[in-house]
Amino acid sequence: MKERFSLAYAFFAWNMFGILAYMMYKGKLTKVEDGNEESQGRQFVKMLHLKNVTLHEIKGINYVQKYDLNEEAAHETGVPETGVTNEDQEQFQEESELKDSL
Repeated sequence: MKERFSLAYAFFAWNMFGILAYMMYKGKLTKVEDGNEESQGRQFVKMLHLKNVTLHEIKGINYVQKYDLNEEAAHETGVPETGVTNEDQEQFQEESELKDSL
């Protein structure tokens, strides 16, 4: 039974490779340029609606820069991405300091 599945898989994979090669040869398969200047990481963050994200930019084997997208969103809109205001953060810190002192 395993041999039949492996043969079927090999047949299917070889045909898919052939179709892909044919489409590339005929020019039906091309890279789409959407004109968006944002990096792919930023596009995924927006698409998945992620919060508190830090992106690290790496080129080749060199570390380039770290981006905190939460801070960038706060600077653009004036409102923190998390919805937590400075007053809320201060109150939380005061409460945690109070608990630590007990």
